[in-house]
Amino acid sequence: RMTRPITLSNATLYTADNGKANLILSNPFCILRTIEGGGSSRYRKYFSDEELPRRFTPIHQPADSAAVDLSGRNVVVFIMESMSAEHSAHLRPDLYADRPVKGFTPFLDSLMRNGLCFERMYANGTRSIQAMPSILGSIPSFRTPFVLMPQSLGASRQLPAILADRGYATAFFCGSEHGSMG
Repeated sequence: RMTRPITLSNATLYTADNGKANLILSNPFCILRTIEGGGSSRYRKYFSDEELPRRFTPIHQPADSAAVDLSGRNVVVFIMESMSAEHSAHLRPDLYADRPVKGFTPFLDSLMRNGLCFERMYANGTRSIQAMPSILGSIPSFRTPFVLMPQSLGASRQLPAILADRGYATAFFCGSEHGSMG
């Protein structure tokens, strides 16, 4: 049971291919929902198609030495709200060197010591709903949450799909009410 009004992205619940979600959506619903959001997205083009790849490419190929062999290992992603590196003795040992209590996250610290831990943490979101697209899909926060934008219906390669291609099954656990995240 959902606790929020339906959005354009709800159409993806009824098809395995996001590209076919547009066939499910009705024109009146799309028009009303888009008008309600303040109009269509505005695109700005700063560089020519030839110049852009010279300035920036989103494709990053790590060196072979940086590749991580995940075969036979569990992949667990923790998303914690209102936490920072300063809460962890593993991430900030300098803050806890002379204290009897070693951080606020001893269990997570033990997992970080024995697993793969990404130590750089950045956030540009201002609301909880912006965290998951950023973490699981490398989608930054926008003024309008990505799941409410027409672009959310486009094809993308996100972490759960990449792991599925490697034979992993995914599970999602959340402490909030069902449907509260869109």
